[in-house]
Amino acid sequence: MIDHLIEPQFCSIPDQKTAQKKFKQKRQKNDLPIPYLHTYKDSNLRCISWIVGDSQKEDARILPAFGTRFDAAFFYEEEYRIPLREGSFFRCQGDFFFIIKDPSKGLCIKQIAIICSKSILEIFSLYFALDEFDFELCKVYQINQEHSFIGYVWSGYKQDDEHYYRAILPVFIEDFPRIEGHDILNLHYIPLNVGQTIMHQNNAYIVKQDDTGDIYIDSFAKIL
Repeated sequence: MIDHLIEPQFCSIPDQKTAQKKFKQKRQKNDLPIPYLHTYKDSNLRCISWIVGDSQKEDARILPAFGTRFDAAFFYEEEYRIPLREGSFFRCQGDFFFIIKDPSKGLCIKQIAIICSKSILEIFSLYFALDEFDFELCKVYQINQEHSFIGYVWSGYKQDDEHYYRAILPVFIEDFPRIEGHDILNLHYIPLNVGQTIMHQNNAYIVKQDDTGDIYIDSFAKIL
């Protein structure tokens, strides 16, 4: 099974080992950098950096993970900074990230490309306060004469004594803006079964089932 955690695009310092080398070149010290998420006043922008020393003091050394051109500190006043640890999940500049620990590279910044498994789905459902929903993997169509195909989603539902609720999470992260624009109550959902294939951006995936009975999405083939 592939976790579909990818190297973030334009990230020049994606892991602790690389950050440590860059700091050593500047300071001749072998300090262990810590990744931080920065937020800024009067802005929705967020940035990721590596810091050595006391992060709250002026003499702390900072290296933006995505380079200075993505450093919002040049344009906005910082509001607060959050230390990132193994297992940290967060959204930054519209993308979703996960911090993992690699035996040789230390803490690594990984971008989530696909909500491919129950464990990843649970992280997203908690983030969006949808943890009370039951989710099913589906393909979605518009209810119109053409039955226009929209994409693949995790279709969530819950019910209390009086009401029925629905929520959706796109399977492919890049589909969030497009799928979130639809009225989820006026879509047609078709559940996907084990063994069925999914096509997205010239890539093929297959629906599988693990030993516990949970389904997940795995890579199938590359379409040339």
